[in-house]
Formats: sequence, C-alpha cells, structure tokens
Amino acid sequence: MKSSAFLLKPAPLMLALLLSACGSTQKTTTQAETNAPKAEAGQSVPSVPKPPAASAAPAVPAAPAAPVQVEQGVIYVLNDIPYNPDKTIDEKVENECVQLGRQFSDSLVKYANGQKLKVKRVESLPEEGAVVKLTIDNVFSEGHAGVPFNGHQKSVTVTAHYWLNGKEVDSKEFSRNSTGGFWGGFKGSCSVLQHTVNTLGNDVAKWLKTQA
Repeated sequence: MKSSAFLLKPAPLMLALLLSACGSTQKTTTQAETNAPKAEAGQSVPSVPKPPAASAAPAVPAAPAAPVQVEQGVIYVLNDIPYNPDKTIDEKVENECVQLGRQFSDSLVKYANGQKLKVKRVESLPEEGAVVKLTIDNVFSEGHAGVPFNGHQKSVTVTAHYWLNGKEVDSKEFSRNSTGGFWGGFKGSCSVLQHTVNTLGNDVAKWLKTQA
C-alpha cells in the first residue's frame, strides 16, 4: 500500500502544470486581441472614391428635309396651309381649330383631281416648278351650336399665289361664308369652319385650272 500512495503523489503536480499551460494559452490569446487596433467610436471608415459618371452624349441634330424633286406637270402645295402671320387671327380659332390648314390642303387636292390637275402636298415648297402658296388670312367665327337665333356665322378668307420656276405668275383672294348647312345647329365651330375651307379648296382648284 505504501508504494501505491507514493506513486499517486506526483498527480497533483502534473495537474498543476497542465492548468498553468492552459492559462498561459488563454492569456496570450486575450492579449493578442487586446493589442489589435480598434476603430475609434464615431470615426468614419474612408470610402473608396467612385469613378466620375459618364457625361451624356450630345443630341444629334435632326437632318434637314431632303429637297423636293420637282416633277413636270405637278403643282406643289404645303401639306398644312398656315395662318397668315401678318394678319390677326382669333386666338381661340388658332388654338382650337388646329387642323384647319390641313383640311384646306386636303380639299384642294381632292378637287384638283376632279379638274384633272396633279397637286402634290409637301412639307416645304420647292424653289422651282409649279407652286401654289396659300395662306389663311382671316377667320370670322360668331354664334354657337344649339343657340336659337344665334347660330353659326362663319367666314374664311384665303389668298393663293401661283409661282412658276421662282416667279409669281398670278394671285387671287377667295372668301366663303357658312352657317354649317342643314345640321349646322348640331355642329361645333371648327366643324363649320372645315365646311368653309372645303368649299374654298374647290374654288382654288378651279382657279388653278386656268393657270396650268
């Protein structure tokens, strides 16, 4: 029994050495963590600069309209007949009846075909060939639909200038009145004015027949 007790005495010494080694390892780890640099509170982390944004490419200007290839025997007219800038046109008519110039041009082409004339609409008039320059010079618009004893009283005045190869040959003023026809009391003002320029298109077509 004494020999067994003697052999067990070194055990506490070994246990102490093991515990000491463990503590040293933990202390070393803690000290390494403590010595690691820490960002101060409130200190911002520097951001990586962003590359400058690419500037937008400049807008490419629209290409100018190609010049009209003049054809023999064709009379050219604007696709949308303008109001005469030198005349005073009722602002309400200009703002509301925005299709009046196009309707006038449509009417001229329609009735010119009936006169065996070839009229072609273009966005810009050529400098050569046969050209009719039209303007809407005056628009009178009184009365309203559905109002007794105060029905539509409309009139439109236009001017036509016939040019041939850059020289003015003739010009004429045309004017028409309208109350809107049989159903005029149920039509709006722009509809009655459309009826008026439709008749004017026929007048101008007949006049062009005498020029061609």
